[in-house]
Amino acid sequence: MTTPASAANQPVYQYDYNSARRVGLATAETALSLPDALDEAESAPEPYSEAYPRLQWQRSPDADAVRYGKLFIHDKVSPAEFVSSLLKDRDAAQQQGSWFHDFNNLPPHAHFEPYQHRGGNWNNRLIKSSGQRAMASLLEHEAMAGQVDLIYMDPPYNINFRSNFQGLVDDTNSGDRWQDLPLDVRHTKMFRDSYQRGVHSYLDQLRTQLLHGRALLKDSGSFVMQIGPDNLHYVAVLMSEIFGHGNHVATIPYRTTTNPSTSMLPEIGNWLVWFARDKSQAKYRQLYDPIGGRRGVIELWGNATRVESPDGQTRSLTRDERNDPDRIPAEARLYCTYPSHSSHTSATGRSDTFYFHPDDLPCSDVPSWTEHICSAVCHGSNSVCPKGQKCSPTCTANGYPCPTGSQWRVSLAGLHAIGILGRLEIGRQGGIRWKHYENEVTGRTLNAIWNSVGIVSDKRYIVETPPRVLERILLMTTDPGDLVLDPTCGSGAMPLMAERWGRRWIAVDTSAVAIAVARQRIATAVHPYWLLQDTPAGARREHELDQELRPADQRIPFKPPPPDTAPDYRSDPAAGFVLARQQRVSAATLAYGPGPGDIIRHPDRPETDGRKRRVSAAFTVESDLPFTVISPDAPGESADGLARNAAAVSDAETTAAIEQSLQKAGIRIPASGGQPAHTYAAHSLATTVEIPGATHTGVLVDAAGADRTALFYICRDDEIAGPFQLRNLCRAARNRGDDCAIIISFGREGDTNSVKSAQGSLEILEVIANRDHLIPGLAAKADDTALVVISEPELAVHQEKDGKISISADALTVYNPATGQVETQDSRRIAAILTDTDYDTESFRCRLWNLPKGSTSEHRLRQIRDAFRSEIDAAKWQTMRSNHTLPFPIPQGRTIAVKVIDHTGMEHMKVLTV
Repeated sequence: MTTPASAANQPVYQYDYNSARRVGLATAETALSLPDALDEAESAPEPYSEAYPRLQWQRSPDADAVRYGKLFIHDKVSPAEFVSSLLKDRDAAQQQGSWFHDFNNLPPHAHFEPYQHRGGNWNNRLIKSSGQRAMASLLEHEAMAGQVDLIYMDPPYNINFRSNFQGLVDDTNSGDRWQDLPLDVRHTKMFRDSYQRGVHSYLDQLRTQLLHGRALLKDSGSFVMQIGPDNLHYVAVLMSEIFGHGNHVATIPYRTTTNPSTSMLPEIGNWLVWFARDKSQAKYRQLYDPIGGRRGVIELWGNATRVESPDGQTRSLTRDERNDPDRIPAEARLYCTYPSHSSHTSATGRSDTFYFHPDDLPCSDVPSWTEHICSAVCHGSNSVCPKGQKCSPTCTANGYPCPTGSQWRVSLAGLHAIGILGRLEIGRQGGIRWKHYENEVTGRTLNAIWNSVGIVSDKRYIVETPPRVLERILLMTTDPGDLVLDPTCGSGAMPLMAERWGRRWIAVDTSAVAIAVARQRIATAVHPYWLLQDTPAGARREHELDQELRPADQRIPFKPPPPDTAPDYRSDPAAGFVLARQQRVSAATLAYGPGPGDIIRHPDRPETDGRKRRVSAAFTVESDLPFTVISPDAPGESADGLARNAAAVSDAETTAAIEQSLQKAGIRIPASGGQPAHTYAAHSLATTVEIPGATHTGVLVDAAGADRTALFYICRDDEIAGPFQLRNLCRAARNRGDDCAIIISFGREGDTNSVKSAQGSLEILEVIANRDHLIPGLAAKADDTALVVISEPELAVHQEKDGKISISADALTVYNPATGQVETQDSRRIAAILTDTDYDTESFRCRLWNLPKGSTSEHRLRQIRDAFRSEIDAAKWQTMRSNHTLPFPIPQGRTIAVKVIDHTGMEHMKVLTV
């Protein structure tokens, strides 16, 4: 896909996966109208076979009962539009709708009918959820069993906080203290659930994800688990139980550090445990490490390396040439010889004496590879060729007996063919060997011990795998267009690698920080444009490479298809890349000619179209919890389906901790609009089941000491508060005549301004609970369990030239997880500003990006600057690096949505009506 026609002079390319399909999902906005979004419980399937030993641990009785729900789209992201908006003579605002028209080719109303439309073109997917919940939802709601080609999983290593959490988008350091935990409560909850019973909980989590992962894989698919040495033995046995021991492919160690801090034998590596869904059908693409010139060839062949001069003279390397390969004459060729015989005696004549004279020549005027071979081996008389011609000169050959107990690797006629190609070398003691030249070396065959995989040069997350490791996994197990699932994606290293190599991807993580980093990292990447086979240029180059491997007299010219029958060329990697290739050279290919399997296509060496600059394909950001919607049909609820028992609202311990905080520490109100900060004390708190939309009643004492009646809604610990809950709480509070409506949760999404603006004098407090309510014992002091009000980002609308406007985020009130306080911070602590300049209230489309300088270093945007250096508008670039959006026209609907992502990964959305 390229930019629209008006910008065709400066194209921005991306791959489109039009041959793949996905189902239509509801958006976060339309989820409010769905009555069946409640989480459900699913039991994971049983393991592969009862025949294999099982790993025993203290399993939780409900370990396989995964709570899952439907997935909802939060953002639609087009990196091509982001880059296009920064280029000269390109007004991105004029392209409104061009990039997002038929975002995945579904009907406009598809997000109101989730899972009913399955013909949509593929968009890659970044999902905020736990791996278990996301995989269960993909299986149950989207029927994706048997559709994934590779699952790569890099779970926490069950060691400490430092190996699991990054608290801030712009800080990869993390400590072991409670203050270092992230704000994102779902990530914290995952830690609690995974580690509350130590390794037993850890194995419960892994087993469930392995079971769901196996169900998602194709029969040709692979599951690769990265793990540290501490739990390698557990993981290996567990995967053997799930997949079957016979489906184990490899266990690959790779080196991670050279500075171990231990007084005993250092463990300086991690491990990749690789199982196939069905090893007999598993997809595998052989990789070769490049040799690296003549020095690499000499290292590969060692003392067996020899030199052949243009006149055919051969010799060994000198010591100086071995130490400095540049001393070897450029016109000379390096070669190595291999035996022409193998073990075991043949009963079909392949152990007979071979007769050959170096002056034997191929028959003249015979084009075919095999037709120049005599029908019989020369035995001192003229032999008749298939065309009736005689060999020239008359064979007066020497005899070379086959070594005792051996047979020739090829037939006697094949040996003769190798000889007349000049590929036989006679040893001093009469042994026959065949020559392999330096230009025919494919590289070092990649094996299962990886010593040199490099390092992470620009670390974005607390733990990252070296890119070379991810690249090898991807290229060995998938083809372009295949689907990769990463259920623990962290900062998005694997989806970024999948994007680079034209694979589709689904990436999942529970952390808001990880999602924020991954979204930005993928959207700002620039990739090589690998030449595709289904494009005119790709088809021509594919033909040229094929012809180069044919004998000169068998090559045919390229014939492009007639215009009326030409295929619909699309930028779909599933058509395949144009790959570098070479003929496999062996005794058999020299004797009989290459077969179809003797052409090596290197999956890691595609041809590049250097004229095209490619960015990541369009993708969606999704979640399994936009807002939790209560079903009217759920048992035990009132007629309108809004009342719930407090015990069902959240975990009992968590609810009790919040109740205690309300009564002891109260609710902190930060300074806002010239008003000083103060704290509401709460008392007379009582649970309620009679009031629809509420969980508690109580009394607040304001700063002047006056009592104010309040109605509360305390969300579940995994529930995200949104407009739906707030609207129903306010309705109940107005009906009762309460002074305040208070909603308490561990996270909030969606715009609630329209709800609050319609409530008159009713005071509304949206409160975030400190994460220590979720994990009692983490708090260092009582004040840290206080409940604090989160305010909206401070946005300003600016009038620009030509009737356009712009938006700025002047300040942001954020919750500091290290202090438990709400702090007003300037734009330097904003990780990103995403703006939908024509918000239709049904789906958020990220049309403009801002990456303020305080959140993203300039060098991390180097790819964009280097790839589009001459076309980038300096003024637009500086604006993008600020908290001020580019100018855009007032939308026809006059509605704009802004998402401000702070440095904790938390999203603050606000809808403006201009």
